[in-house]
Amino acid sequence: MPHSQTSVIVVGAAGNIGGPVTKHLLATNQFRVSALTRTTSKSTFPEGVTAVRTDYTPESLIESFRGQDIVISTLSTSSLGDEMAIAKAAVEAGVKRFLPAELGMDTSTELCLKISPCVFLKQDIIKYLKEHEDKISWTGVFCGLWIDFSLKTPDWPHWSLKDRTFTTFNDGNVPFETSTLDTAARAIVGTILPEHIESTKNQYIHVHSAVYTPNQLFGYLKKYTNTTDADWKIKHVDVGDMAARGQKAFGEEASSGQPPEVFTKSDKFQGAIGDMIVAGLMGNGGVNQFGEKTGYWMGKFGIEEGDAEGIVREVVVGA
Repeated sequence: MPHSQTSVIVVGAAGNIGGPVTKHLLATNQFRVSALTRTTSKSTFPEGVTAVRTDYTPESLIESFRGQDIVISTLSTSSLGDEMAIAKAAVEAGVKRFLPAELGMDTSTELCLKISPCVFLKQDIIKYLKEHEDKISWTGVFCGLWIDFSLKTPDWPHWSLKDRTFTTFNDGNVPFETSTLDTAARAIVGTILPEHIESTKNQYIHVHSAVYTPNQLFGYLKKYTNTTDADWKIKHVDVGDMAARGQKAFGEEASSGQPPEVFTKSDKFQGAIGDMIVAGLMGNGGVNQFGEKTGYWMGKFGIEEGDAEGIVREVVVGA
């Protein structure tokens, strides 16, 4: 792929990780950048990004992807019911590289499928892409929990600077991988740079910014908010119990007889996904403990290990 002619379209470009990915794509000055957006969406995009509108029918998606070299999906887990249609359209349209929305714990293993069966949505997409490697290549990026995002947003309900709430998982001493949104975005864009596009072909990539335990994270939060335990509402959660609750709800929805693109939209299924994914991110099964795999690709992409305490300090000071 001559980099001067490479066209990249981002699915979810206005989202939490899609925005930083789009920013880094533009900063390279090496890509023609487009954003896939629904026909009804009012999302706006930075200068230099072409909005491509779709109603998400197969025909519309195929037409949207024609002429694109690379599709980067940054859909949230709650929207993964749509991603198979996107992958199929990319193949049909002649896209050369597809980056599915991994971007969390390592979902590639049978163990992950066992403890978080909702990841069948992600594994099925990779399986489909592998079956079509004569037409398209793929890259999956695992980056752990988005740590700065989790500390700032109400969308992550397990700790809150604003409300002074914190959830400790198990005994609080199980490490978990994290990345800042910036690190995750840099890694995603790094995989498609001309110097890396071949070496990342049909590969899983692991990166992180820092590793924490819940107790370490809570300690940093208290230090930089000048608080003690007495100032916080502390909740204790067993990740095994959380995962089991999610698995039960998932099983009930998955056996409903409806196709994934339907049952994955239900509130019950969304709750099940939340329980299973959070349990995995916070230590269940060790699927978010992959630090020994990060060094090679971080070195390739020029991404340095982050300062765990400094990341928290920066978020708290800026809050």
